[in-house]
Amino acid sequence: MMSKKRKKYTREFKISVITELDSGKTIAQVSREYNLHPSMVIRWKKEYNKQDLHSEEMELQAMKVE
Repeated sequence: MMSKKRKKYTREFKISVITELDSGKTIAQVSREYNLHPSMVIRWKKEYNKQDLHSEEMELQAMKVE
């Protein structure tokens, strides 16, 4: 019997998912659109709010400006 490998998502991907929530979509809509479990989206949103992902987003935006 083979076990499933866990999928690793990049910070950029997580931030793009969270951005969808900020644009007014619901967790259910975003979860379906990206084929994610709703609890994963909720966890990423909490991480973002605690600045774990937010600091990375600031770095990405700074790189885009340069």
